[in-house]
Amino acid sequence: MKQIICPTCISYSKVSHFFTANVFAKTAVPSSKIFTLLDNQNIILDHYHNEMKSNPSDMVRSWLDLISKCQLVRKIQIGTNNTEIQAVIDAVIENSIGQRRFVTTKEYDNDYKHTLLINNVTLMTTKDIEEEEECAAPIATPTCNEIVLDICDSLIEMIQRKQTYKLEDLHNDSLALRLANCHKYQVLDQSRQGESASGKGAGELGIFIKSYSGSPLSIIEAVRSNSCGRKDENLAAHLSKLMNNYDQVGFKANFFVIYCEAASFNDYAQNYANEFMSHLHENSKYDGEKYAHKVTKDQTHLYTSVEKIKIFRSTFVNLETNKERYVYQIIGDFHI
Repeated sequence: MKQIICPTCISYSKVSHFFTANVFAKTAVPSSKIFTLLDNQNIILDHYHNEMKSNPSDMVRSWLDLISKCQLVRKIQIGTNNTEIQAVIDAVIENSIGQRRFVTTKEYDNDYKHTLLINNVTLMTTKDIEEEEECAAPIATPTCNEIVLDICDSLIEMIQRKQTYKLEDLHNDSLALRLANCHKYQVLDQSRQGESASGKGAGELGIFIKSYSGSPLSIIEAVRSNSCGRKDENLAAHLSKLMNNYDQVGFKANFFVIYCEAASFNDYAQNYANEFMSHLHENSKYDGEKYAHKVTKDQTHLYTSVEKIKIFRSTFVNLETNKERYVYQIIGDFHI
């Protein structure tokens, strides 16, 4: 088993941007020679390395945010001798077999060549990690089901904290951040890229999903809604834009996220499927000249048992090629 570390010995590095990282590390682990941060789902470890590689100046902000929000992380102080270190590592392995942890320490050589073996656990330095990552197999392209699950999990976390959200741009910032933290694909928020089509309000934006190799995968459209009926023009306009304007590639599947603010979530979901989607072709705001709606099915049971989430999959047919495309609609209960 391998335990991967990133040492705070980066303070001894002559690379200037590591100084900021060291200042933060000392903030996170004040007045102690060695601390252990257990990151059971790699959230901090992976995000930390991505930030340091892509934009070191943003590392402190991202790290502080992760430390404050990640409930999966706990901090353990240990001594400086190998016996105490070994005892802590043995306990970690016993409790979390097979998972990577993030460990910080400031007692490693400044040349990054030092590794320490304790009971078949390799403590690796920053250089070792980077070399290993270069040799690692490429990350597999995520499936539609994986993206649906990631969106679903993100919405569940957001619903648990929905009292803190007032505007939909906050919803979307939070959704984009959570999806980015999955580390399965690149997440590009359209509003951050300055590519918004025209006059989009708070939350009315597209989140673009790309593979790590840069290949476009799909688009996530997100919108607030407090009611839904057969003639809902707002939802129809967004679906039309998603199908006809934003997606110029013709992705096999795209995703439509709805922050439902209706008083009755169940009534809203039923109206969405039985009234709105069933009569989409009659809606004046949906341009169906290219893509005709075929069927919408409730697939919530395939992804979650949480009552405040509904998931539908709609099939559209390209009238020119007769090929089918899908739109996954994930609705979250954000009524306050």
